[in-house]
Amino acid sequence: MAGEADLYEFGAHGHGPDADRPAGRLVEQIQVWDHAHRADRASYRVFPAGTPDKDLPAGPLVRDKRHSRIAIPWTA
Repeated sequence: MAGEADLYEFGAHGHGPDADRPAGRLVEQIQVWDHAHRADRASYRVFPAGTPDKDLPAGPLVRDKRHSRIAIPWTA
């Protein structure tokens, strides 16, 4: 059993006029990882804005920003 020192908590805090939507989406993906992918490696990959979908890794979440596209793919 994990000791107190082995416990961590993840969360998200959004900023701006539509902060709740992207923060909520990130929390959903943290929960997906926790329940189904804990043994897998999550990573963030940042691509230039305008990168076509076909050039992004397969994954549950792509977040478009003004200057970039952030992909969070699940890999085994």
